[in-house]
Amino acid sequence: MASLTTTPVSNAVEPENRFARLRKLPPFNNTAVKLLSLTSEEESSAREIEDLFRSDPALAGELLVAANSPLFGFHGRVSTLRHAIVVLGRERIRTLVMTIATASYLRGGYSPAAVRPIWAHAVATALIAQHLSRHRDAGSSSFIYTAGLTHDLGRLGLLARARQVYEPVLTNEFATMEESCEFEKQLVGLTHTEAGAFLAQAWGFPKNLCACAADHHSPEGASSEEGRVVQTACSLAAALGFPEVRLQGADAAADAAIDEQLDTAFREDLEKRIQQFTV
Repeated sequence: MASLTTTPVSNAVEPENRFARLRKLPPFNNTAVKLLSLTSEEESSAREIEDLFRSDPALAGELLVAANSPLFGFHGRVSTLRHAIVVLGRERIRTLVMTIATASYLRGGYSPAAVRPIWAHAVATALIAQHLSRHRDAGSSSFIYTAGLTHDLGRLGLLARARQVYEPVLTNEFATMEESCEFEKQLVGLTHTEAGAFLAQAWGFPKNLCACAADHHSPEGASSEEGRVVQTACSLAAALGFPEVRLQGADAAADAAIDEQLDTAFREDLEKRIQQFTV
């Protein structure tokens, strides 16, 4: 178990400057953020999506590569953006673009060994949240997926701003999630949920995504149904072997929730899907 007195905040980042280094992080992909805000009207969305990708040819190229991957199994080649929009649909386009953009952000200078567990947890949470949302009134499939994928971006921000100071949070074992969050405060002056909410707002994410980043560990519960789905998915991802931090002992309640909410076929497919998204 981690010692909460290992590194006092005075030796890391002073409380009054706790967001200063986060402000210096590179922005999230602007095309992906704009895509989150598009309307769902069919014709205007198709045109706007194409226009967005014309301003970001690198992301457009990655989208076409992904559309032609075995993940989707299309018989013919997807060779144009309009074709990709038609065969994938706007909801799947949004989830795919956010996955590509987030993976690209992770490759921007982070240590692969440090980010791989965070990424696996993020993808697992996204896929589980999307699965759960089909049986609950929790907004669009692409939003729930994106909320799960980005709920822990605060950890990446803290890792980027103070890598040597923050890494013990990722390598130590804790009795509870609350203890790990307290350890974060002692090391860097804020928790990953506070950092995630700050970054999501700074990067122009919709307010409901900012809320999911802020309250996915709230003991009072999330403030919306989609937030509660992300909270549940986060716990289930950890129980299935994709934790964000290492906790002591098994959570019997989470194990019971796995059997109740995730069918065997989904669980068997989950790890394959995560491997396909490996950064």
